Amino acid sequence: MCLCRTRGQVAEASRLETVLHDQVSAGFNEEALQEIFLNEQKRVIDALMLAEVLGPLLTEHLTAITTVTARAHAPAARSSPRPATTGRPLAIADLIEGMLMQERTTRSHTV
Repeated sequence: MCLCRTRGQVAEASRLETVLHDQVSAGFNEEALQEIFLNEQKRVIDALMLAEVLGPLLTEHLTAITTVTARAHAPAARSSPRPATTGRPLAIADLIEGMLMQERTTRSHTV
């Protein structure tokens, strides 16, 4: 009931209060019941304040973990077996270097 009232669900809180009053024995002290309501209302308010403080902290922590995890699972950048093109035609030395790199890659995979 207290949580419903705090969240603005007044009709639901009233319905629950009616059910509670119907279930409580006639000899139950009304003042004791009101004291229980007040204590529960304080607990709900404390819980909501704690959630307001912890919510942003947890979001920040989970974002940091997600970022670290994403970086850890990202594929490592592979070096290209071909020399990078610079807009100029490849020289013979570049072609030979590319062939040697391919050969080294092939040998390392067959071992």
